Amino acid sequence: MRKPVYLLLLISAALYVGEQVVGVLELVIRSQLLSSANTGAMIGSSVMGVAFSVCTIGALYMVVLIPMMLGHNWGRVVGYVFASLGTLGAILNLVYLIGLPGPLWILNVGVELLFIGVNIAWIVVAAKTWEKPAAAPYPCPPLH
Repeated sequence: MRKPVYLLLLISAALYVGEQVVGVLELVIRSQLLSSANTGAMIGSSVMGVAFSVCTIGALYMVVLIPMMLGHNWGRVVGYVFASLGTLGAILNLVYLIGLPGPLWILNVGVELLFIGVNIAWIVVAAKTWEKPAAAPYPCPPLH
């Protein structure tokens, strides 16, 4: 874990989890302000949705991290795709948040901006640290 590309990937995953937690907290605060009869069901279903989302996205982060740690550059390519899609989604979410201020608005926007910045930094660092495939320890004999 000495390489910055791995550290940025883990920070990105932590910020994704942070985004989800802040979103649920804001939903809980908004539901307390509404005090409707269906708020308990709404909170329960959103918590389950966030738990499923975090587990799924966590598995996708591992699909990128493990091959990269093993020296496979295809993990890096998959990471480029996921980082680009995650950044695009965060930008769209940021546009949505700007139009809808809420109780945790500053925290939510801050986490989104950090997530975008870390993803862009990961793409740049991953492109600069592209590794050559490992050479075979011995030359392969010709097939006759």
